[in-house]
Amino acid sequence: MIDAISLDIETLSLKTNALVLQVGFCLINLDTGCRSMPVRLNVGRSQQEQRHQDPDTIAWWNNQDPDIRVAVLYPAASSMVSIQSVHFELSKVCQPHRTVWANSPSFDCVILRSLFEDCGLEAPWNFRDERCLRTMAKFVDPEGNRKPPKNQNAHDALSDAEWQADYLYNLTKAIK
Repeated sequence: MIDAISLDIETLSLKTNALVLQVGFCLINLDTGCRSMPVRLNVGRSQQEQRHQDPDTIAWWNNQDPDIRVAVLYPAASSMVSIQSVHFELSKVCQPHRTVWANSPSFDCVILRSLFEDCGLEAPWNFRDERCLRTMAKFVDPEGNRKPPKNQNAHDALSDAEWQADYLYNLTKAIK
């Protein structure tokens, strides 16, 4: 049984109309911790010309791991997908009452919802199903003792989503 979606995005701004570089997500069974259906999508920029790019965020990217920076900022053109493709892939896993976990949904979910709306699409999840990993961690694991090992590929959307899924599982085990 798959209980939840762990979602992460990478952007060029912190604003709700940020240009989205990458979307990553996976499904997680909260009883077993098993992850499945990992998806990494490099979002094409041609449909995002009006979306915000922040010089400070770009400078921040320039200080990240060079391999990750190149992979996220300059993916092969053949790996780029449309916003409609991102929506389609998420629609395949979003089901009624399946929770969507992010760190924090007020960033990831809000920006993705805005991106979809720019293309006349509705988010494939219900806002009532959005959950915040950061909030859960603050209450269940304030000292951070249940965090998985450090993510070696931090700021790659799929790697971050998988790390979040592992942390979510650890937190869920702690409260069962």
